[in-house]
Amino acid sequence: PAAAALALGGGRAARTAYYEPQALAPSAAYELRVSWPGTVPVRWELSLAFVDAAGTVRPLPAARHRRALLDAEKLIFRTDAAARVEGLPAAAAAPLVAVTATRYGVRPLGDAPAPDEVEYAVALERVLLGVLPTSTLPTIAVAAALACACYVLAAELARRAPGERKAM
Repeated sequence: PAAAALALGGGRAARTAYYEPQALAPSAAYELRVSWPGTVPVRWELSLAFVDAAGTVRPLPAARHRRALLDAEKLIFRTDAAARVEGLPAAAAAPLVAVTATRYGVRPLGDAPAPDEVEYAVALERVLLGVLPTSTLPTIAVAAALACACYVLAAELARRAPGERKAM
């Protein structure tokens, strides 16, 4: 994950930072997410964009899958066989990730002023089967191994002591 800070300024004006994703694989799905401290009341939006021939940043059509969960905003997109983001115009050199922050809500810390900037982290991760970020695979493997071990242990205990069960 890349850590950064975005100046919020006064009021509720949106602030945007742009990132260029690197080394995308062909025919792959990716999850882009941003996380931040929940004590800073900020609404995030992730989107894909590109720079046109005139040098203007243009948004790509609406993202494929977007979701917010607690203090994490996520966006899932795919690449084609040439490792280009699907929907990217042929004339565009590379995609951009637009990370937009808008101040909202109230700060729960009483009279303390809201910070002028928010620290956040952006992570781009390959997704398997369209839903599983690769970072979750070790956790899934451990859970599967524990489930198998419990099954084997329960079967062995049942085999060893069939007559020790008492009726209630």
